Amino acid sequence: MKRSFTLFLFPVILLLSHAAMGQSNTGDLALQLTEASQHGNAEVVKLLIAQCANVEGDNGGGDTPLRVAAQYGHAEVVKLLLAKGANVEARSSSGSTALIQAVNGVAADIKEETAGRVETVKLLLAKGANVEAKQASGYTALILAAHDYDTVEILKLLLAKGANIEAKNDIGMTALMAAADKNNTEAEKLLLAKGANIEARDQDGSTALMYAVSKEHTDSVELLLSKGGNLEAKDNNGQTALFRAAMDDDSHGDLGPGDYVEVTKLLLAKGANVDAKDKNGRTALQMATRSYKQYVVKLLKAKSSN
Repeated sequence: MKRSFTLFLFPVILLLSHAAMGQSNTGDLALQLTEASQHGNAEVVKLLIAQCANVEGDNGGGDTPLRVAAQYGHAEVVKLLLAKGANVEARSSSGSTALIQAVNGVAADIKEETAGRVETVKLLLAKGANVEAKQASGYTALILAAHDYDTVEILKLLLAKGANIEAKNDIGMTALMAAADKNNTEAEKLLLAKGANIEARDQDGSTALMYAVSKEHTDSVELLLSKGGNLEAKDNNGQTALFRAAMDDDSHGDLGPGDYVEVTKLLLAKGANVDAKDKNGRTALQMATRSYKQYVVKLLKAKSSN
């Protein structure tokens, strides 16, 4: 949320009066500019810029005015800073650019800035922001956008600018895998329509379908299966998606069937091979038994030929 204009105005007036007397502190001006940018106070930003506040100034925590304004979706402030030559590719200590921070946004429960973030992304892309820039962990703006339910419009903007749909982060996760991991079916539909490889693998050999199964996301599992996701694809351990349903942690305990049961039913209805074995010769039934997933055990026993 924006702080009131007056909250920032008094210290800014003090800074400006000191500047008029030749006592200005450029560090203080830069700090105030970053603070005003974070809270979307465009009028204060204008005053500080007029006083020659450094638009590339660091607030001491590694953030620049442009990156914090972008992160909070303050498009008007972003526009002002870009007009004054703020570096669109300046990076944080974690390697984030303004574009990445605009896509990533703030805390997951703060969604009021979504419209501003979309406009911010448009401004940054118009200034030539690199859509393939990666954080230190390898995330691109596209992969991050796929994680977020409220950024399908941003996904469209990034793809229209030629963002690599198959780019991977440091663990080999693609945008489609990220969407499947978060059950973001709207993003999945868009990415698949744009040609995302449904059988792409991460460093463990996992596919988007495996991500969805592991998180018990029935909607994503159903969607990926309808789009031809390979039921019998195996990860580096030789395990299929059915193994994921059988062996992943059961947060429901003995209270009753959870979403993993529905996921198992979906896989079996599509003809998943119950008797497939991993590299250690184990079947999904054996894994379900070890995981005390009694409901899955019943389903698998009914389908098993052994």
